[in-house]
Amino acid sequence: MKILFKSLITLVVFAIIFSCSKSTFVGSDLFVPESIELFFKDDFEITAKTIKTDSVVTFDLLSYMSSLICGKIEDPVFGTSEAEIYIDLHVASDYPPFNYIESGSVKEVIIDSVVLVLGYDPATFYGDSTVSHDVEVSLLQRELIFKDTVYSNFSPAVTSTILGRKTFVPNYSDSIKVVEAGDTTTTAYSQMLRIRLDNSFAEAMVADTSLINTDTKFVKYAPGLRIKSTPNGNSFWGIDTGKTATAPYNSIIIYYTKGLEKLSYRIFVDGERTNYFKNDYVSSQIEPFFGSEEKGDSLLFMQGMAGPDIEINIPALADPFYNDFLINKAELEFFVLEDENSSLFDPLESVVLYRYDSFGKAIVTEDVYIAFSVLQDESFDGLLKNRIIDGKTLKKYSAVMSVHALRMFNSANPDTRVVISARNKKIRPNRSIIYGPGHSKYPMKFKLTYSK
Repeated sequence: MKILFKSLITLVVFAIIFSCSKSTFVGSDLFVPESIELFFKDDFEITAKTIKTDSVVTFDLLSYMSSLICGKIEDPVFGTSEAEIYIDLHVASDYPPFNYIESGSVKEVIIDSVVLVLGYDPATFYGDSTVSHDVEVSLLQRELIFKDTVYSNFSPAVTSTILGRKTFVPNYSDSIKVVEAGDTTTTAYSQMLRIRLDNSFAEAMVADTSLINTDTKFVKYAPGLRIKSTPNGNSFWGIDTGKTATAPYNSIIIYYTKGLEKLSYRIFVDGERTNYFKNDYVSSQIEPFFGSEEKGDSLLFMQGMAGPDIEINIPALADPFYNDFLINKAELEFFVLEDENSSLFDPLESVVLYRYDSFGKAIVTEDVYIAFSVLQDESFDGLLKNRIIDGKTLKKYSAVMSVHALRMFNSANPDTRVVISARNKKIRPNRSIIYGPGHSKYPMKFKLTYSK
């Protein structure tokens, strides 16, 4: 019997998980002999509803968010979505010579300019690409010290000090040409945003060098930044905190003059970071759909950041009839409704499935975990793809849930609920409208291939 390599790995994993199970996983890419009778069913009962997400994890002890989003969108369907960036500041170990000795006397440097330099993340841009953003940079009241999980509804306190403002249109294709201090050559940097800050920020460090030369005093003086962006329309943009440190991204650059020298000093914009998300559904079209299986029968809604998810219920997952069958493949299929705003608000590029653990916490299904940890993503799919039906091109998601279905078929207490959510939800502002399981033409389906 010919077995594809990835199927063999899958079977090894499944054999460990389900070694005592009646129902067994076979896999759709295994050769099935003629002696095995193959069955297919896709008309299972499904109920579904749109559920609110109060917040998402923006920091935990295992990972940092490298991408951060800011901006605002007012969507007649999904309501208002807002995002703000909070991030720490850190000084380098080599402190700047803001005070120096010349001809036997103490001199102070002259601050020429202070510039916040950020690296764009093109993947976070969403909405109207033509609108301008009014960006405001403020100081935090205290350092971000995270010892536990942080959620997107956390909004750190800020001071009344506004360090800088800028109005701009995000542009990810153009480069900025920069002449660095003490240099005459021009260097082009792509995907860079430069915001002029008030010189007083650095002048205070010249007047009291302990603010920059002593870590504890610097943290009290300048613990971190809030970056808030108000668009003149509907738009998000974001920064990539993972931009290389060898280029002047994600830092505050202090340009100063020491005698006849033109010098610069970098304060790093890194360390602890988080996004604050806020959703307001008042008067939105989605508001009456929350928690309603009746309305969810026709339409469902999901969104990135702290937007809504979809919870479905498949009673067949608790049906003992399938206990004695081989499970070849279980798959969830659902289609996107493209409305009049779809040209501005693209649907989610990919989704994942969650199940509830014994404590009621949503965790990824085994299929998602195995696909992203052991195999390739294609074994789960979840990607948005085009499908032509009756000459019409539709956008469709297919999400494999074979292992999850198998676990439920063999469980003494099966949970028939599954949650559909955006993949990389905390860094994706996209939204999708989904046809519900009762839609007359494009219903959501649970598709099961099994054999005996």
